[in-house]
Amino acid sequence: MRHRRFGPAAPVVVLALAAAVLPLTVGQARAALPGKAGPLLAGVVISGGHQGVATENVDGSHLVEFPGGGAGGLDQGQTPAWAPDGSRVIFQSGAGGLIAGLPDGTGAYTLDAGVDATPAYSRDGGYVFAATTPSPGAQSRLEYTPSSWNITDHHGSGDMKPWFASATGGSDRFPSLSRSTSAVVFEHDANGHSDLWTDQGSRSARLLITDGAQPDVSPDGGRIVFVRRVLGYDQLFVQAADGSGSARRLTTNAANHDYPKWSPDGATIFYNANPGTDPTQIVGHELAVATSADTVTPGGLAFVVEQPLPSVGTPSTFHAVPPSRVLDTRNAIGVRTRTPLAARGTLRLVLPAGRPVPTGATAVVLNVTVTRTTASGYLTVFPDGARRPASSNLNWTAGRTIPNQVVVPVGAGGALDLYNGSTGTTHVVADLAGYYTGDSSGLKFTPSPPHRILDTRAAVGVSTRTPVKPHGTVRLQVAGRGAVPRSGVTAVVLNVTVAGPTAAGYLTVYPDGMTRPAASDLNWSAGETVPNHVVVRLGADGKVDFYNGSSGTVAVVADVFGSYAAGAGGQFFHPMPPTRLLDTRGYPPVPPNVDFGISFEKSTAPPPYASAVVLNVTVTQARAAGYLVAFPGLTSPPAASNLDWTAGETVSNLVTGELGAGSITFHLHTSGSLQLVADGFGYFANT
Repeated sequence: MRHRRFGPAAPVVVLALAAAVLPLTVGQARAALPGKAGPLLAGVVISGGHQGVATENVDGSHLVEFPGGGAGGLDQGQTPAWAPDGSRVIFQSGAGGLIAGLPDGTGAYTLDAGVDATPAYSRDGGYVFAATTPSPGAQSRLEYTPSSWNITDHHGSGDMKPWFASATGGSDRFPSLSRSTSAVVFEHDANGHSDLWTDQGSRSARLLITDGAQPDVSPDGGRIVFVRRVLGYDQLFVQAADGSGSARRLTTNAANHDYPKWSPDGATIFYNANPGTDPTQIVGHELAVATSADTVTPGGLAFVVEQPLPSVGTPSTFHAVPPSRVLDTRNAIGVRTRTPLAARGTLRLVLPAGRPVPTGATAVVLNVTVTRTTASGYLTVFPDGARRPASSNLNWTAGRTIPNQVVVPVGAGGALDLYNGSTGTTHVVADLAGYYTGDSSGLKFTPSPPHRILDTRAAVGVSTRTPVKPHGTVRLQVAGRGAVPRSGVTAVVLNVTVAGPTAAGYLTVYPDGMTRPAASDLNWSAGETVPNHVVVRLGADGKVDFYNGSSGTVAVVADVFGSYAAGAGGQFFHPMPPTRLLDTRGYPPVPPNVDFGISFEKSTAPPPYASAVVLNVTVTQARAAGYLVAFPGLTSPPAASNLDWTAGETVSNLVTGELGAGSITFHLHTSGSLQLVADGFGYFANT
């Protein structure tokens, strides 16, 4: 994507931004931290050569073993694989059949009881490939589960079916299916020699690469990693997926390198290293393709495959719920104790399935608050099991109470991780505002240019210019205001700001006509100006209530950025793993009073056809007070705001912004320079 500065104060500048950055901490220098996908699935050598299946986080934490493995039962653990959406695992049992189940080790069932090995899911997850030996002594062949089978919970009727109508003249195994094409690549063994063969979608097999074994196609479909014997040892090679060019050797040391598997981002390759043939000596490794950096997999895991998260672009619809508290470390809600989150600590939050977030939700919307902070820091919220991304959601200085709304994909088992990037402790509170599912059962979004619908300082949306009184409530008509339709709207996206509070307090935004929930959307100290992104259902009368939970008065401002409704119109949400899209630190500061644009014309995530984006925008190193408003590219700045700050302050806020001509623009109204950071969490599009 391109980053553009507009306005008379600065020339147009196109920035080549750094690829690796660190979440913001006040006063902290930047360093590199790569982003990764999900947790690992692996065969674990337990004892005496017996193997069992387990999952664990990429840092070696939260090891979960599947039942039935180890010395007390059947060997289970070779050649595991993930479903393409990361929701299920499948592996080869010691008896030769295929076992599938959930990533948390539950729900295991026998998919097929034949002599099967090296399973792989199709790219849509609809069927399973495997190398099957139809009878003792026979050559193995590629088979697949028929369409009549329900592979998500039980064995189908009959047997798996041969993929090829006639025999290939050898033993076929290690099928790898391209995630971007219909190609199947597999190992073909004949006459004591192994080659790589392929089927390009016609159910006919042909030679692809001579002298190769155990292939795995890269996530983008452009490369194949495979094993080739060199001077008595198995070494790893990579070559173009169409067989063109020559193979590049990746490993050279005197050991066997087997079972290579690409990581979901294509940056690294997992493999087994073994100095000989003793299975108890297998050690799992991870090899960086670009740098050749090689590390041992935590937890002693081998046969490692990393979990793919829901892909960027999964069309999802929104389900608005009454605000409900799902985490409060002060009161043992969502956790077992009342202790704060430790410095540099990670809290694992499991959202109760079906109450109200269903299994299979693609993302959730939370209002997250940090309070009783003992040192400056930041908070990163990300899917459980994922490697912590190079992004942040909240930033604070010691003693501050800071809220921010968060949209984040859900990890395996409906869990999220919250990382405290601080040298001090902090309490964390989270209120659920809604969730997304990858279907059409929910609401779709219609973005709109920002429009101010409430300002108690200027009698906008109310009849007077007086602040909201202590413990008072403002009832605001939203339906029919700005671009919000008069009827048919279920929820809206607001940016709410409090200004000039005379005492510390909080604000709760909720549907008119319902009981005020035990939740908060904004928190402040006396004298602070605090903004926050709010997604809220409308009452039956099209109104929203704003409750001032303070002993003092406060001014309240609200700008609307779009609405959710059922029906044929509107846009689907496509969740993204947290991704840093912009970081001006390391470049000259952004000058005052300019319009700074981000173009997605050549971007893949978000793509050029997106209608709106969901960003976490951070202002830091500000030389003067000011505010920022996000608006569609090639339009004029509206009378609205997304962030407000004072000199020296670091402020973050979630932004849902409509795109214009494939770009979004930030209008910076300030007399001093600053640095700007933007992290992407998703986008909206027609399909």
